[in-house]
Amino acid sequence: MRIILSGTVRSTQTIWLPTLSNIAPPDLRRLSHTTKILHKLKSLLPVLPLQTDILEHPPLRLKSRAPIWHAETQSESVEYLWMRRWEQSEPRNKDLIKEPFKKVPGWDGTRAIWTTLNRIRTEQGRCNYLLHKWGMVDSPLCECRETQTIKHMVDYGPLQCSKKD
Repeated sequence: MRIILSGTVRSTQTIWLPTLSNIAPPDLRRLSHTTKILHKLKSLLPVLPLQTDILEHPPLRLKSRAPIWHAETQSESVEYLWMRRWEQSEPRNKDLIKEPFKKVPGWDGTRAIWTTLNRIRTEQGRCNYLLHKWGMVDSPLCECRETQTIKHMVDYGPLQCSKKD
């Protein structure tokens, strides 16, 4: 008897990770925080030594360094920049999410639910087509005599599939 541990092969694309975790991408978070710090320093009276170091900064000594005063501040929000990046990218199943910065429906679901949804989203769940491909079952066919893929299972389901006979 063979045991299937996860049944998944394809990993989640990195562009999906911030969206599914509802955490902005690291570079956008750094940019936002840098902008906030620079605006805060400019609004205070020049009494802190840190302010003079940043506002009247010394010349750059090493090309490899990226000090805070060379950072470009953005007037756009993190949500806007994230949305623009999402629109420019071409991840698989992109049409499922319109606004990547909003929590996806079912955010508070259990791990088992999220595992099942991820298997459906990546089309790499346990179905006869993949199990046959991996040599775990004899036939890739469903009860209705069509190839049983994840898409087939989602489109027809167990009730409609058995009625096709």
